[in-house]
Amino acid sequence: MPEYNKKKLTVFYNPNTMKPYEPNEYSYTKKDGTVITGNYAVIEKGEPYYKWTREIADKGTIIGQSVTINKKNFPYNFKLIGETYIRDRYGEDMHY
Repeated sequence: MPEYNKKKLTVFYNPNTMKPYEPNEYSYTKKDGTVITGNYAVIEKGEPYYKWTREIADKGTIIGQSVTINKKNFPYNFKLIGETYIRDRYGEDMHY
């Protein structure tokens, strides 16, 4: 699925199963009586969930030289995943 590698992607997943919420046929009745039906991943009010978002930076974007992880900057629990590239003397980027 190469088209997904070029877009922002957000996944909501269940902390008990560590699996993404699957969309199901779901109907919702608004206050005005309008019924909305579709395939939705429904998370009930008060139910814990995890949200994972992948951002795609523009080519050549430099977002900083360092990331400081401490209680002040990250007061909650986070999982950081990153890829490091280096540019060799010939100008080629490669995984480090």
